[in-house]
Amino acid sequence: MPFYFWTCMWCSLFTVLVAVFDLCALMKHVTMFSEDIFAGLISLIFIIDGARPIIENFTENRLTLTNCMFEALLFIWTFGLATYLSSFRRSPWTFRFVRNFAANFAVTIALVSGSALAAIYSNDTGLRMLQVDADFSPNLSLSDGSKRPWIINPAGMDRPFPAWGIAYAILPAIGFAVLGYLDQNLTSVIVNRPSNNLKKPAAYHLD
Repeated sequence: MPFYFWTCMWCSLFTVLVAVFDLCALMKHVTMFSEDIFAGLISLIFIIDGARPIIENFTENRLTLTNCMFEALLFIWTFGLATYLSSFRRSPWTFRFVRNFAANFAVTIALVSGSALAAIYSNDTGLRMLQVDADFSPNLSLSDGSKRPWIINPAGMDRPFPAWGIAYAILPAIGFAVLGYLDQNLTSVIVNRPSNNLKKPAAYHLD
């Protein structure tokens, strides 16, 4: 945990330096090809991470066939409903405000409905559910068996944290800072494309 603390501190410092030196202005040199590659990679990551557990259910024989099929059906339902509702704005059905609401909250509606179906039929299908402790406390246990405190000691918890670890935390912090920089700025560039026809009010940049 102290290593995570120092990694986050270094990452915060690098992020502040990005803001101080206005490095976000470098995004003007990014081409549409780079934007599309970035968007494609992010989409591919989410698609793979979403489909992998479903495929592993059938290939690794971790669950019964009923459980595998039900999880696959929930996956298809959630994805299909979100995809359908996202384009519902262009359909001729019902009132315009209903179509706009369904399209704007397509993912939320799909997730809520899928979660509701999972909760209703979880006992009948033996569906795996997220296990959460009843008490609101940290889950990490220390060497003496006690749970870690809410406040992390940067100097070490079970034993003193070495000084070289603070310097070593710079390496992953650089990666996190670069990832955050690209994710935030490239996403903003992609979202604000003229083809999206976004309307920017007077207070658009006040935040």
